[in-house]
Amino acid sequence: MRVCVLASGSGGNMVYIEGRRGALVVDAGLSLREVLRRMAATHISPDGVCGILVTHEHADHSRGVGALSRHFRVPVVASVGTAQGFQAQGVVPYGLQTFQPGHRFSLGPFLVEPFPVPHDANQPVGYVIWEGPTKVAIVTDLGYLPLNVQNHVEGAELLLLESNHDLELLLKGPYPPWLKQRILSRHGHLSNAAVAEFVRARLDKWCRYLLLAHLSQENNRPELALASVMNALYDRRNDETRVVLTSQDVPTPVVEVG
Repeated sequence: MRVCVLASGSGGNMVYIEGRRGALVVDAGLSLREVLRRMAATHISPDGVCGILVTHEHADHSRGVGALSRHFRVPVVASVGTAQGFQAQGVVPYGLQTFQPGHRFSLGPFLVEPFPVPHDANQPVGYVIWEGPTKVAIVTDLGYLPLNVQNHVEGAELLLLESNHDLELLLKGPYPPWLKQRILSRHGHLSNAAVAEFVRARLDKWCRYLLLAHLSQENNRPELALASVMNALYDRRNDETRVVLTSQDVPTPVVEVG
């Protein structure tokens, strides 16, 4: 599989995953025009896209879902709760299909397993996506890493994981107290320290690529997120997992696994 994070952050999120016989995207937080521009810039063709998976209904993950699904003429697939969130927002995706977390389903050439994550949205999920034996995991927007999430991502050759904030920067930053508390809650966003703790405890060489996602532009710095996880990999004695920083403004290089 080939993976490119077209955008990641509070301004919009989208991940492109290409298999041998098709492709899909996870989240649609960008405008159609910006998606096509970024795809062209990274030499990605939208022609093979067979569906759009959505993690939750927050605008930075779903604002483009109607326009993209109608343009690509592909179904949008989301949890029942996320679909209810679309309805409340007046979003009308093309060919909407729903699921309950924990139930696997096929989408084009891929086998998809959605699993619940702790976030302040209506039935948010992460995704494990297989093409044959190759496993990719997408986990973003969650307040902590419960055991069920850790178990689901185990064995993923590529793991995209939120590393939203540095605790000290957040506490000293300009956000109002209520927003800081939301981010720090168990249904908020994952810190650099929480990612490092998980890496030290469980991330072994089965993970070829760790992509750090949803970095806050106000409460984090790429160098802080990178240093935190690199130190954790060193402590784990894992010198094979490569770390890739995602960006709000620039797509990542295309990464290939499998």
